Amino acid sequence: MACLLQDSLPGSPCSSGEFTNEMTFEEFSTDGDGDRDDDLCVPEGLSWGKSSLSGLVDSKCLFKQKLRRHIVKEGHPEHTPKARFGHTAVVHRDSMIVYGGRDNRCFDDLWQLCLKTKVWREIKQSAQRPIPRAGHTAVVHKDKMYVFGGVADHAGVHNWWLNDLWVLNLETYEWSRIPSLGCLTPDRRKGHTAVVHNDKMYVFGGGQDDLNNPLLLFNDIWELDFETERWTACDYGGEIPEPRMYHTCVMGDAQNMVLFGGRAEGGFLNDVYELDLSRMRARLVRVKGTPPENRMCSTAIYHNKTLAIFTGGAFTYFEDSHQLNFETMTWGTVDSDIKFGGRTRPTTVKWKNTVVTFGGCVTGNGYVNDYVEIELEPLSLQQHLLHHLSSYDLRKDIPHLPPNIAALITATAPSC
Repeated sequence: MACLLQDSLPGSPCSSGEFTNEMTFEEFSTDGDGDRDDDLCVPEGLSWGKSSLSGLVDSKCLFKQKLRRHIVKEGHPEHTPKARFGHTAVVHRDSMIVYGGRDNRCFDDLWQLCLKTKVWREIKQSAQRPIPRAGHTAVVHKDKMYVFGGVADHAGVHNWWLNDLWVLNLETYEWSRIPSLGCLTPDRRKGHTAVVHNDKMYVFGGGQDDLNNPLLLFNDIWELDFETERWTACDYGGEIPEPRMYHTCVMGDAQNMVLFGGRAEGGFLNDVYELDLSRMRARLVRVKGTPPENRMCSTAIYHNKTLAIFTGGAFTYFEDSHQLNFETMTWGTVDSDIKFGGRTRPTTVKWKNTVVTFGGCVTGNGYVNDYVEIELEPLSLQQHLLHHLSSYDLRKDIPHLPPNIAALITATAPSC
């Protein structure tokens, strides 16, 4: 069991590929008399629970349910994505869609993980599609995935920065390129972020890094209108964030975009900004508590007025997790047995009650293709049952079931 807490790294006991099935950590919380208790981890103030993250739900710990690490066996590449970093992952219905990324070369493959059945499949794409890339962004809007920018290995050039915009129809898996139509477009970049708000995509920051050229970083905001497919450079004010790349950015409450950390001209960052997209005003968040160490290449989610930061890197690879409570503006740290393993540039998505982290670059310049699932909140008995049943295709049995059970099965059938 201790082996499961390690990354699947070359030379580690988990790297042999012998663990190919879903593996589950035991729940490890106990109450005062030493018995297991399903209602533990009530947060004390704004700190993390002793063995789980607390504060992301009102009176339960974030990692209350069992943590499941899925080790992908590289011996069956036709069934699973290759190990990678710098990819994107988005949620569409009951699936996580993974696109691009790289190991020693850039990828242009497209993978679907059904989050109910836990089955991967590679998606056959149209002949017209983007060139292989990493460090891009992807967002979903109305059954379409929009991919912008990144870096490619193209025409013998290792760092070929991009500012092209592509849209993938998630019903037909047909790609189409959105032309600039003569309007202004963002500069070529990688390591930027993108969020969706009110039928628009907002891109922030990013840059161009090359050992042979000066570092070029951005702190601009660009708006893409999904209806007109036109870009607008946003003029924003307030406390302007320092130009940066490899930061995290997620939508918080209402119209606020929440920015954390990244790489700047002078080094790595751990600051937090809120950008009000309705007023186009930025403000530095004044925080209490001990923040995460300065870092880039983390992942983040926002849940229940709390920003959670996972992993990342600077001069080392971090495996810690942190939370910032936006009601009290206080950082808390994790004192937990649950470890992602030190890694940078994985992806993290939130689907219903679950956080899913996939891939990344790990210590020693290795790459992984495992994924980790963590339940955000405790499940009811009915939810446990439906969660289990959803991993099977029971639609053929529906005519033989009582109407109320048949309705539940129909409602929870995978849409993958």
